Amino acid sequence: MQAPTTPLPAQPQGVTPWPAHPAWQRLVADVNRLGLETGREFAAALDPEGLRVGPIAAGSRHTVVIADEARQRLRQADAKLAICHNHPAHPGDMPGELSPSDLALLGCPGVRSVHMVSSYEPEAYSIASRTLDLDTGAWMAAIRLARDIAWDLAVGEDACRYFAAHGVEHLDHQRVFVRVLDAVGLIDWTARFDGATADFERRHGAFLDGLAENGAERFVQRLAGVCGEWTETTGFLCGRDAL
Repeated sequence: MQAPTTPLPAQPQGVTPWPAHPAWQRLVADVNRLGLETGREFAAALDPEGLRVGPIAAGSRHTVVIADEARQRLRQADAKLAICHNHPAHPGDMPGELSPSDLALLGCPGVRSVHMVSSYEPEAYSIASRTLDLDTGAWMAAIRLARDIAWDLAVGEDACRYFAAHGVEHLDHQRVFVRVLDAVGLIDWTARFDGATADFERRHGAFLDGLAENGAERFVQRLAGVCGEWTETTGFLCGRDAL
């Protein structure tokens, strides 16, 4: 069985990119304020015109919740929702990157992009936009594969030696995970770093990029072993069960 794959159209001309969109900026300010006050995750959805779909919904410290109004549109392919949420952190600590659970939302036909911001790094954002129209099962299989590869790389000998030499206690595998998905063309990852994350990325970003290149090769090889071919523009040429 072949999973349907269709490249998604580019953003229409004249549409303001999200980080520059006034509605996005207002939403980020609200989400970050609520996160700072409570230490919890908050999320809201924007439609392509920048209108909020339902209220801001409160989750827990490590769980995002989507309002019912937005949840009802997750399966509507024409919804093209942007889901924006915060990742709590302590002052001076890095917030976690976009997680496999976060990017699982991109498997919903109605979600075009997932955004992460953080109260203590107000100038920063991490945005993953879906680039291929995959069915939900194939998307989830890809997320699991990229997650497992990123984890193996983050705790592997090369990473351990590098971070021991540079005095880093551990590596958030999600920083490799998003890079792997970006490298194989499943997402378009756009990030701006601030605070502790900016310092970390300035010192170690090139090493993470190298890990992700390795991870992308593993991703393609894994699919080649069971599917025969993978390309960034056509994606899966095999069924979801192969993963």
